[in-house]
Amino acid sequence: MTPAIDELIGTLHGDTLRGCWPEGRRSVDAGYRDIEVPFDRLAAPAFALETRWNLAQLIGYLRTWSAVASIVSYTPATPSMHCLRNYRAVGARPKPLARSAGRCT
Repeated sequence: MTPAIDELIGTLHGDTLRGCWPEGRRSVDAGYRDIEVPFDRLAAPAFALETRWNLAQLIGYLRTWSAVASIVSYTPATPSMHCLRNYRAVGARPKPLARSAGRCT
């Protein structure tokens, strides 16, 4: 991802859509570290999913976000989504996936 697109997505996620995310989203953003589990956590290896998207694919992915669906229900489109249309192609760089691992004893 380019720094400019990364910034736009960060703004969309953290500012434009603030208050539109469902309650459980906080756990995803915290990497599930806020959930107490009845077992010892294990260190999970780092991993990432990598892909290259064009702009239409990126926008399609952003439209799957529950907060985007929520805001679109009362606002036809978000300004940040329109800003993304100014970019012709997007190469996504890997980002860590939220995960939690443990073992029942």
